[in-house]
Amino acid sequence: MLRKITFFTLMLFIVVIAVVLVRTFTLQEIRWSRREPRFAISQEHLHLFEKNLMDSLRIATISPQREEERNHKVFLSFHDFLRQKFPLVHRHLIVRKINKLSLLYLWPGRDREKKPAVFLGHYDVVPAGDGWQYPPFAPQKVGEFIYGRGAIDDKVTVIGLLQAAELLLRQGFMPERRVYFAFGHDEENGGWQGGKLMADLLKKEIGEAEFVLDEGGAITLGLVPGVALPVATIGVAEKGYLSLKLLARGEGGHSSAPPFDSATEKLIKALMRLQDNPFPTRLTSIQKEMFAYLAPYMPFWQKIALANLWLFEPFLLTQFKGSKTGRASTTTTMTATILSAGQKENVVPHEAMAVVNLRLLPPTSREEAKSYVEEITQGLVLVENLSFYSDPSPISPMGPQARGFGEIATTLKSLREDIIVTPYLVLGATDSRHYTSLTPHVYRFSPIYFTADDFQRMHGKDERISLSSLEFALRFYCLLLEQM
Repeated sequence: MLRKITFFTLMLFIVVIAVVLVRTFTLQEIRWSRREPRFAISQEHLHLFEKNLMDSLRIATISPQREEERNHKVFLSFHDFLRQKFPLVHRHLIVRKINKLSLLYLWPGRDREKKPAVFLGHYDVVPAGDGWQYPPFAPQKVGEFIYGRGAIDDKVTVIGLLQAAELLLRQGFMPERRVYFAFGHDEENGGWQGGKLMADLLKKEIGEAEFVLDEGGAITLGLVPGVALPVATIGVAEKGYLSLKLLARGEGGHSSAPPFDSATEKLIKALMRLQDNPFPTRLTSIQKEMFAYLAPYMPFWQKIALANLWLFEPFLLTQFKGSKTGRASTTTTMTATILSAGQKENVVPHEAMAVVNLRLLPPTSREEAKSYVEEITQGLVLVENLSFYSDPSPISPMGPQARGFGEIATTLKSLREDIIVTPYLVLGATDSRHYTSLTPHVYRFSPIYFTADDFQRMHGKDERISLSSLEFALRFYCLLLEQM
């Protein structure tokens, strides 16, 4: 009997090894088509793009925390700047102001029967804060970089699209399908007064779009362990956003004789419970597709793991938990961002409050997330919604045949053959979530090179963009628009 058990165990082991090896050695790269640019881009065009971007960064289009504090004059001066810098665009495209400050451009196409393509961007920026090496709104070119608030997020998109359109118009180009540029003024505050209104208007006017492209992914350098080549991450979905207010109440009084169960103690216990009971981790369909795209380029042992998720998924999830972005990609995260309690050092407060920000992993809804937090903190705090929230976006189609995804990937591979293209889950929130009713094909990608250092700078100090990113972005937008 023991001999039979040993025999069957050995055979099972051999079968498992055989399956693992077959799946590993039969991995194939995704094949993408190529397209040659119709129009040449000169150094003069690149220098003009560089200058226009730097000039745009001088205009401090800051989105304040309170909408009534927005400086409309500054935002309107940005409109004047665009009219001055891109005369052909403003002569040939139809421009509408939405809610006074957002800009909606229509480039009429030759064939109105074709569904239009919609390109998104935003020209508002977050406050700069102190401690910059170079002034945030007096951009400087230092070596191979341009420093300034908004260089990456997101004026490179706005200026890049308009520069590409200006260049193509100068050479007599007209797209086959209609093309919209929708540039929001309040994306950093959720896009409710800009992007949302433009999306609603387009829904009424065009019904359905061919695809939507917004910021989100990028051409990452050195961010994928085991892969030396540049990896272009095309966002096919984004996590949801939810902030919850946790309010604890308890007995107050003098701190010389504190109560046994104060509001601050209840709040601390509630936060500790959340820390000790995180949402479960799992691989979404996006991560699984991403692994399939990346696996052929991985070292052998990593390739084995990615080609055989049926066996190695628990191991991979453990590895993901070890990094900030890895954990954020595989679970709904929770973190306390605002804490408030007493007013005086010797008075025990009656109330203590915390705001916990959650980023929801698809398909977790905000109702499910709130119920989970209420269950974990039951008996300690009241849980209330704050005003701004969004569910995770739908997951857009992926692959060479997917409208939008295929064109983006084809453009990337045509400009640089060694780029690896992969789908990606965007961890932050973008205006694209307002446009999901227009089409299932909503993508998030900026054609710029992106490192771990850039991630820290984007909403932090010394935001910058490389000159090589500017060149690639202009070539990308020109070639992508040629396909419209």
